[in-house]
Amino acid sequence: MGHLCFKASCTDSPAKIVQTKELLWVSPTQMEGLGEKLLATDQAGLHYRGRLTNSIRWALQHGLRLRDSDARDQMLVEGNLKRSHMDAPDFENTLWWIADIEGVFAGSVGLTPHSDCIELVGLAVDPSFRGRGVGNALVEHAMSRVLLPEKRRILVEKFRRPLADPLWLVTDLPGYFLPTGFTMVGDHEVPPSLKNRMVDLKVAMRFPRPSAA
Repeated sequence: MGHLCFKASCTDSPAKIVQTKELLWVSPTQMEGLGEKLLATDQAGLHYRGRLTNSIRWALQHGLRLRDSDARDQMLVEGNLKRSHMDAPDFENTLWWIADIEGVFAGSVGLTPHSDCIELVGLAVDPSFRGRGVGNALVEHAMSRVLLPEKRRILVEKFRRPLADPLWLVTDLPGYFLPTGFTMVGDHEVPPSLKNRMVDLKVAMRFPRPSAA
């Protein structure tokens, strides 16, 4: 079955921010009500936000924790990738983060530095925990290590080398990463270090580096 792609744009002047108050507290009942209201609409974008809201509720109730991996986690990561039918990246040159829920392994993601980019690799969630927001949490956690200056400095120290820009990934499920800010690009833009990964209908996606303030 084919796919239809749509793009929305606005020709009006940039919107002005009129509400600057931060949301400091919300009750579980309010979160549940918000999630259900979003899912009751007929807009796909709001459905996504509703599912994300509900997954956040579940994570808060079940103690989702993200941590740096250690040598003991390699077998868990390799098994997780195998169950997801994914090739294992270069473990020696990749930093991994683990998600666990109440002490049980739930998923993993890694970052691999190349001479021309940083690659987000190996995002895989254990089947028992899929649909619960674990993947979103892992992606945002890894992205923050690259995009936030103070965390990026720590990353440079761990890799013991300068990091190239920008952040890339190669996937056969681009729709999963579009809501996180990654964009699809043409083959001619793909960094040379990722060219050999562009097989079996895989596509490359790039996260734009924030503009200087």
